[in-house]
Amino acid sequence: MQNENQDTENYDEIIRTWERKNCVNEPLVINTNSSKIIHIPYFPKCVKLYLTLSSDICMYLPDFPSTLKILDITLAPEIIPQLPPNLESLRIFIGDMRELPPLPDSLKKLKIEMTAIRHLPPLPPNLEELSCSENDLVCLPELPHKLKLLECAQNRITRLPALPQSLKELTCMYNKITEYPEYHADLDVIDDRYPGLY
Repeated sequence: MQNENQDTENYDEIIRTWERKNCVNEPLVINTNSSKIIHIPYFPKCVKLYLTLSSDICMYLPDFPSTLKILDITLAPEIIPQLPPNLESLRIFIGDMRELPPLPDSLKKLKIEMTAIRHLPPLPPNLEELSCSENDLVCLPELPHKLKLLECAQNRITRLPALPQSLKELTCMYNKITEYPEYHADLDVIDDRYPGLY
């Protein structure tokens, strides 16, 4: 009980230090490795949240604040809470998670790397950048019409979905693709046939 109370006090002090800056737009950075926190009891109202979690942390995170627009998680747990409705950018780097929660329509950038995810949920209509290299993906969902960048290298994808005309950059090397879609003239491509400098 004493360790748990001490842990909460340490976390509260991190939040108080951040709140003294008196700016909700200031990024909130929580590193459980350096702060030795093993439990995150809550998140305050913030716009940008950067989390680096340790293997000892509780496998469940509290709810994210509704004000959140940018979320960055390194060493993600297997399950993450529902994403806030106004989130614009989500990055997850390294983690045991096998699936994502539903993605909000507001999301414009999604970057998922080095996880055990095999399938992505339906992509939001406003998504402009999708980077999902080095996962365990076997397929991609339908791509939104506003997508400009797609990076999906080093997965187990066998077939690409139809590519929107908005797409400007495509990197899809080191998959199991046997049949490629027709590329439009303005598309910069790096695939197993045209490896470039990847």
